Amino acid sequence: MQRRLLIALAIGLGAGFLGGRHLNAGPDPATCWTTIAVASGKPGDMGRTEALQNLNRSGERLDHLDLSGAGLRELSLRSADLSRANLTGADLFDADLREATLWQSDLSGASLIGAQLDGASLWHAALPKADLFQASLVDAELVGAYADSAYLLWADLTGANLEGCMLRGAYLGRVKLCGARVIGADLSGASLIWADLSDLEGWEKIADVTGLNVFDVKNPPAGFVEWALERGAVSVPHKEWKAMALAARVDE
Repeated sequence: MQRRLLIALAIGLGAGFLGGRHLNAGPDPATCWTTIAVASGKPGDMGRTEALQNLNRSGERLDHLDLSGAGLRELSLRSADLSRANLTGADLFDADLREATLWQSDLSGASLIGAQLDGASLWHAALPKADLFQASLVDAELVGAYADSAYLLWADLTGANLEGCMLRGAYLGRVKLCGARVIGADLSGASLIWADLSDLEGWEKIADVTGLNVFDVKNPPAGFVEWALERGAVSVPHKEWKAMALAARVDE
């Protein structure tokens, strides 16, 4: 009996290594690419989360991918290259995209609730109507990004570069903008209600603050609120701002 067990164990160990590869090793890149190709344009995960993570670990570039509508909850793609990827409507709840490259990627309507995007590069990315509730974008680069009507309640944008970023109608309630750079940003119709503006940089050169709600902002730079109100900003409670925003959409 003992001899048989030893033989079975030896066979099992030998089967676990084929050509020097252990059975527990991830699938080869070709298999991963096939999984992604088959799932392209379809909702849900369909094995894409695991495939993408394996490809990223293998050093593969993930730019120009069509991941629209994909269910990628808790995806971990730290430092991945997702330039020009189509992520419209994707579910990236609690995803780890720290230091990822998302240049010109399309995240329109994507769910990024709780996502980690610290140090990510989102130059000229499209984020209209994206849900970034409690997302972390510390030191993220959003230069020229298009984030009209994005939802950023409780998001952390400490040290982020928002130069030239379009945030028209965006909700930035309770957001942290500590040390963020906002030169040339368009905040028209947006709401900064209860936002932390400590050490906000370049606010004197914000492109447009018409209709921006600065009600009860926290730690604003000296003169900011007065400057904004003189240029068409408003200071009203949340319900009143919502009614104004709805009326503006109806007029469009």
